[in-house]
Amino acid sequence: MEIPYPYGDTIPNSISVFAPNTPQSTLLENDLNHSICACFFHRATNRNPAFIQSKLAQQYGGQNRDYHVHTLSHKSYLFHIPEILNIEQILQDLLLWSNSHIIHLGRWNEDEGWNINPIGFKVYLQILNFPLQLWHPKYFHLMVAGFGSPLYVDDENTLGFDRSTLRIAIRCVDPSKIPEVIILHYDDKWRRCIVAVLGWSINGYSSNGVSHEPESGGRQLDYGWPREGPPITNLKMK
Repeated sequence: MEIPYPYGDTIPNSISVFAPNTPQSTLLENDLNHSICACFFHRATNRNPAFIQSKLAQQYGGQNRDYHVHTLSHKSYLFHIPEILNIEQILQDLLLWSNSHIIHLGRWNEDEGWNINPIGFKVYLQILNFPLQLWHPKYFHLMVAGFGSPLYVDDENTLGFDRSTLRIAIRCVDPSKIPEVIILHYDDKWRRCIVAVLGWSINGYSSNGVSHEPESGGRQLDYGWPREGPPITNLKMK
């Protein structure tokens, strides 16, 4: 059953973190896509993951260590399968064997345990007192990770030489989470950054559209939006 997104403060002592999709996460997902999940049922007599490793090595060659195993819970494990082997064929070959030993085998599902984000908002922010030594897209992500993910940065902040304020557009699922002040810690120092909302778009910005070209102009994070500035709407955040 799909869980509705907890807008506002419906969950006490909770925070949101928007993790960027990076080349590293893509590599991890590619590895996991060539994996098999195994779940031992209560009536299974042998719950040792080495039991499955031995079966894989016996049937498809190699050693137990060639089938790396990660513990997911006290009764479920993830087995990484060498890329030369076909996952679907393995699941078909081991169907009767796994049923006889009361073990469920299946592909790893990248959506397991996740909920779909609702339609988001495009919000335009101005951040005062942002440190010069952190003027990089990596730190822009970290700066807003608790309430959104960066979309675009003003041309004057990137192609130009304006470092007085950071003007950035973000995708935000719940605008009520945007703080007025961010305490930024770096090395053994800290500083107070003031956040002002310049405007926002209620057209919606779905998670599938974050990497697409914006409707009203603008360019990707590394380049910024056009010099005429963001398309400020008449609506203001309260």
